[in-house]
Amino acid sequence: MAKNILVDGKMRKVIKEVKESCDRCHKEVIGLITDYGNKGYYRRNAMWGEFMSPDENVLCDECMHNDPRYKQQFPFANRRLW
Repeated sequence: MAKNILVDGKMRKVIKEVKESCDRCHKEVIGLITDYGNKGYYRRNAMWGEFMSPDENVLCDECMHNDPRYKQQFPFANRRLW
């Protein structure tokens, strides 16, 4: 899968496409791993874990962007950046 996408105004190389299941809404999410990071989903880590319940490890963009804690910290969350 050698393609490029535009992320935050820069061309990024897509490394692979992944299928994840959102732990909150249980929808299947087709995400991308790029040389910049993930696109389409959030995986628990030091930064994103604070917006997840203890039993959640993967959230889709929609669930993350609708979380009140995320909205408070990132008020631009409902804007499309790419």
